[in-house]
Amino acid sequence: MKNPHKEMKASGKLSSVIVLILFFSLGIVVTAILNLKLSKDQQTVKSEAQVLSPIQEAACTSKGGECQNGKSDQVGKECTLSDGSTKGTVAFNLCPQQTDDVRCCVPKSTSNPPVSQTNKATMTVGFQGIGPNSNPQNRTRTVSIKIFKNEGPFESATYVAQDTITFDPQTGFFKSANFNLGSIPEGKYQMVLQEETYLDVQLLDKSGNKVFEMSSSATIETSPVQMRAGDLAPGDNGDNQVNIIDYNALIGCLPGAPTGACFNKDYSDMNDDGKVDQVDLDILLSNFGDNGFAFQTEEFKCEPDPACGAEKDTLQLCSLLCTKKTQRS
Repeated sequence: MKNPHKEMKASGKLSSVIVLILFFSLGIVVTAILNLKLSKDQQTVKSEAQVLSPIQEAACTSKGGECQNGKSDQVGKECTLSDGSTKGTVAFNLCPQQTDDVRCCVPKSTSNPPVSQTNKATMTVGFQGIGPNSNPQNRTRTVSIKIFKNEGPFESATYVAQDTITFDPQTGFFKSANFNLGSIPEGKYQMVLQEETYLDVQLLDKSGNKVFEMSSSATIETSPVQMRAGDLAPGDNGDNQVNIIDYNALIGCLPGAPTGACFNKDYSDMNDDGKVDQVDLDILLSNFGDNGFAFQTEEFKCEPDPACGAEKDTLQLCSLLCTKKTQRS
């Protein structure tokens, strides 16, 4: 006869083994599920890290960068772009760390046109009030040349060159044999000469043409130009007009003017002889109402009201009659 106690004991051991097997199996399944969920969560985090937010994209572009597909090596250091040919330095620390296929904020690439070597110009410039046998206080002057593509647009200069010209006492002109225009691509251009307190003037070549042909390492020759004085204000560069603002700026520097009324004595000394006097006022009045060169088609001329005679006996200026308008380019 079998022992029922032994059978029950064996059955209990078998049940325990089965429970343990089921428990471990369940643990494996749960672990796998958790790992799968964790993996998906990690992938989600990684996916979110791979794309710059709209705010980051806007921050990138607003600072002159651009967002490109690539692979980041380290935050704020470098991004290898998708084409593999360019390694751009990451701007503004917006590139995620250690991820593939990211949006990197890198400095915006520019494709500059091929340029020639440095171009030079031979220039002869006369300044109203300064002539032969003069002894100007400033024997060198820094002037600017604004260079525009011949086909436009003419709202702003394509290039701006600045250099010095030197006074020649025998001729009374300021000259330069190698005015530095900078590196300018070959092509056709128009140029405008500017100097503080003087009206702008368009430069012409030695044949009188307004269009200059720039070629590799060329030295262009400009026709002599005469600068008209009197554009003293507003600001440091004036407004390319000689008007009541300039007049008031000068008379505040004349002898006997109230203390503190002088806008800029150096500006008002237009013949550059070291003093502000009637000669300077006469120079300004000779150009009163005139405008400097501007590419805009509309210009205006201002003239004193012929019915007014106050300016004959006093410093008071009559009302002006003006038509049209121009602005400095």
